[in-house]
Amino acid sequence: MASPFAIFRKHERVLMATVGLLAILGFVFLGNIGSDSGQGRGTNPVVATTKYGKITDSELRWMQQQKQLANALLQYAVFQR
Repeated sequence: MASPFAIFRKHERVLMATVGLLAILGFVFLGNIGSDSGQGRGTNPVVATTKYGKITDSELRWMQQQKQLANALLQYAVFQR
């Protein structure tokens, strides 16, 4: 009796190329699914105004994420002594 993977082994290069191509296409075309880009399209309200300019909601969320990342990095650096 032949191994169940015999077909895979026989056509391994073609299958791997196909899977790789599908992965690339998936990341390119389906990468934005589930992100904020589809929600509230065209609405990015200004949440604050400073002397340097206006801050939109998406910019504020990005700054909060960057702050959390920096805090996590500093905590990691302090507690790794």
